[in-house]
Amino acid sequence: MAQPGRALFQPKCTWTRCSHNIYDTTGTRAQAGGTGILSHDKVSHFAMGSGCNKAKLGRWTWSRFRGKGGIVLRVVSIYRPCASSGGERTAWSQYKAYFNDQNDDWDPRDAFMEDLATEIQEWIQEGDQVIVGGDLNEEIRGPAVKEFFANLGMQTLLFQKHEETDAPTTFFRNKSGKVLDGIWGTASISAIKCAYLEPCDFPGDHSAVWMDISYNCALGHNPAPPRQPGCKLFSAASAPDREEVPEDTQG
Repeated sequence: MAQPGRALFQPKCTWTRCSHNIYDTTGTRAQAGGTGILSHDKVSHFAMGSGCNKAKLGRWTWSRFRGKGGIVLRVVSIYRPCASSGGERTAWSQYKAYFNDQNDDWDPRDAFMEDLATEIQEWIQEGDQVIVGGDLNEEIRGPAVKEFFANLGMQTLLFQKHEETDAPTTFFRNKSGKVLDGIWGTASISAIKCAYLEPCDFPGDHSAVWMDISYNCALGHNPAPPRQPGCKLFSAASAPDREEVPEDTQG
């Protein structure tokens, strides 16, 4: 029986990058937190690199794609932990332990936002278009998150197409109507379509967020699908006879 998704995600046209907390030495088989990106099909042929947050805690993962005329798109998947709860193996507790080892008393949630802002500013200064998507574990329609992205020159892309007052609760156990997940982009990025799935329509306890953008927007053009040259096989016995090359012409 075929594995789910096997026909969709093929190793020859899907690139995967995942990040996790590399400082975890507990040896447990499961680790809270982590992020990842899949680059599939045509766009995977334009991938030019990937990486993670500089602290290597799994807080975000990015991939870059080379476009036309020097255009570069950087796509970033983020996860900001919620406030500490549930014991020492939560993502918040892992990050707090890391900062303690660095003699730093930062709250992991505050550190996340400051470090993310620093890296986004660096990416923009490099000339990249930037798309950031994921879970902030905070009301994204609130003034703090709005001001954070506005200061970076970024906009909430889902609210280009939908009224923010109509956005659904994105965490199914949340009873206060908060929207915790979103997608943000620099000024040149615009969505063709975008939406939230209903809670539990996708594996996990958050609503999946999705957005379609055009290749012209992402890469500055709509490239044709790359051709993969075929291979002609022949045996030595069937190969044509080689002509001997005079010694004075051999290189």
